[in-house]
Amino acid sequence: MLKPTTRAVFFLATASIAAITLGCKVNPTDPSLANSSAGRTCPGLEAMIADCDDNNNQTNVAGGRGGYWYTFADTAGTEVWPTSGALGGTFEMSPGGAENTPYGARFKGTVGVGSGPMQAGMGLNFLDPKGAYDASAYGGIAFWAKKGPGSVGKMRVKIPDETTDPDAGICSECYNDYGMDITVTENWQRFILPFSKLKQLEGWGKPRGFSVSRDAIFGIQFQVDQQGQAFDIWVDQIQFTGCPE
Repeated sequence: MLKPTTRAVFFLATASIAAITLGCKVNPTDPSLANSSAGRTCPGLEAMIADCDDNNNQTNVAGGRGGYWYTFADTAGTEVWPTSGALGGTFEMSPGGAENTPYGARFKGTVGVGSGPMQAGMGLNFLDPKGAYDASAYGGIAFWAKKGPGSVGKMRVKIPDETTDPDAGICSECYNDYGMDITVTENWQRFILPFSKLKQLEGWGKPRGFSVSRDAIFGIQFQVDQQGQAFDIWVDQIQFTGCPE
């Protein structure tokens, strides 16, 4: 049996290790994440959000989902392809997906320069018409991503939910979605993002919470915001992970 002082030291050390473990940042390309409860691959096709191989602008029709891809950009000089729907464009897939698949999703252009927020992005909605989707059965998302030559590598992956998407009617300061900053290379890499590791940006957004509302998420967005920089970002094989065994 441990002496009182020994027990105290033991419990303090254990608590410190637990705090460090819970508070540390996750490496989204760490292969060991695929063996975690939040990152393990789900069997069957229901968890596949979009494999892009139908070569159209709709996500996979599975698990009660079936939304559409889109692009977006500020109106102060940022250019993005495929052209956004606001300007009359329709999203299209690009030949050459991850793991030698025929197609992937891609957005490219140049971020403008200005005093306000400058950004461009590519996203998908889970439902059509747009609405909240219950993903509480899952622990996170996984996808493949890369950049083209000369492109910035840093981007933010975001999950709009009921507290951040204005269509839910809850937020008074919207769009600070739960997300994670990642860096892609010119080679395809698989990323795993546990929902528990997604955070809002500091200093803004109302309301603010502790974690994404998994039972009411609207979609996924991939966003770049480096002013004056060219971007050419690819993603493919997006799926939910961490379903119950």
